[in-house]
Amino acid sequence: MEILRQAIGIDISSEKIDVCLSNATKENDIIVVSTGQFQNTKAGFLQLSKWVKQLTKGNDLPMVYLMEATGSYHEELAYYLYNNGSEVNIVLPSKSKKYMQSLNIKSKTDKADAINLARFALERKHDLWQPPKEIYRKLRDLTRERKANIDLRTEAKNRLKSAEAAYDKNAGTIRRIKKDIRHYDSQIRAIDAEIAELVDQDDELKDKFRILTSIKGISRVTAAIVTAETNGFRDIKNYKQLVSYSGLDVVLNNSGKHTGKTRISKKGNIHIRCGLYMPAMTIIRYNKVLGNFYKRLVEKGKIGKVALIAVARKTLVLMYTLWKNNCMYNPDYMQIAA
Repeated sequence: MEILRQAIGIDISSEKIDVCLSNATKENDIIVVSTGQFQNTKAGFLQLSKWVKQLTKGNDLPMVYLMEATGSYHEELAYYLYNNGSEVNIVLPSKSKKYMQSLNIKSKTDKADAINLARFALERKHDLWQPPKEIYRKLRDLTRERKANIDLRTEAKNRLKSAEAAYDKNAGTIRRIKKDIRHYDSQIRAIDAEIAELVDQDDELKDKFRILTSIKGISRVTAAIVTAETNGFRDIKNYKQLVSYSGLDVVLNNSGKHTGKTRISKKGNIHIRCGLYMPAMTIIRYNKVLGNFYKRLVEKGKIGKVALIAVARKTLVLMYTLWKNNCMYNPDYMQIAA
C-alpha cells in the first residue's frame, strides 16, 4: 500500500483543538492514522507538533494542515504552523459544511469533524494560506471594532427612543443611555483617527486609498473595510471570485416550471457586505453612472433594497478594478464591469 499524501484536519474551538492525521493511498483510499486532542494554547501547539513528529517519523511525504476560519480562534494556530514552515489551508465553514453533507455522515462530533476535514484536505485542492500584511490585519481589527461600536450605539439609540416614549419616564435611565451613546461616539471617533493615522503611515496604501475614495460615496473607512477584509485584494484572481467571496453573488432558484426569487448568496464575508450597503445609498445620489443604474433597476420592478445591493456589488467590482489598474475613478467612463 503506497501512501501518496498526508494531511491533518483540525477542528478548533476557543479552548481546544481536535486533530486527525489521515493518509491518501495510490488506490485513492483515505486511511485515518490517528486522532488527538490538544489545548488551543501555545503549550498545546507544541504538544501537537510532537504528536505529528512521532507519527511521521522517517516520513518525508508532503503534509498539509486544514482548518476552518472560526472567528479568531484559529488564528494563533495558523500563525504558529505557518511560522514553523508548515503548509496551511483555511476554508470557509460553509464550504466545509457542504463537503461534509456530500459524505452523508449523520454523526457530528469534534473528532468526526477533524476526520472529515483531513479527508477534505486530501480529496480537494485548496489554496495555501498566507498571513495578511500586518497593516491589513490592524485595519481589519479596527474596522471590526468600529462596527461593533456602531451596533452598540444603534441599540442604545433604540433604547433611548423607547425610554423617552414611555408614559412613566425614568430620568436616570435616559441620562445613562445618553451617556452610553456619547461613549460610543467617542470610541468611533478614536477608531477613525487611528485608521487615518495607520493609512497615512504607509505611502503606497495612502495612494491606493486616494484612488478608492475618488469614487464619490466611498469614505476612508469603507476603503479600509474592503482592503482589510481582502488583504489588499492579494488573493483575488478576478472580479467574479471577489463577488463570491463577499457573498454578493446572485443565486437563482429556477427548476422546471418553478421560478423562485433571485437573491444573493450571503455565503461570504459579511463585513464587506455591511461595509458597502450604507455607502451605496450615498453613491446613488452622487454618482451619475451608478445612480442611473439604480434607477433602471427600480423602473424594471426591483425593490429598493435589491437595487441597492446591486449597486454595492458594482461598487465593489469598481474598487477592485481601480486598485488593480492603479488609476483614479473617471465619472465619464460609462462601462463598469457587472
